[in-house]
Amino acid sequence: MLGQVFNSMLSLRSGKNDTPHLGLGLYIVRSIVEHHQGTILAENIDGEKNGVCVIVNLPQRI
Repeated sequence: MLGQVFNSMLSLRSGKNDTPHLGLGLYIVRSIVEHHQGTILAENIDGEKNGVCVIVNLPQRI
């Protein structure tokens, strides 16, 4: 699923939660990064249960 986490309307939350979730946050971040000709990558840290590392690269503007 890591290849799809930046898609819109995707929610990977587990368990019962009454809070509404639209799955748009990472999609919006990716859209902003790409608008500025950057790249974004998400990787699991030592397996799925230990967290996620998100790497954003933006070009330097002079």
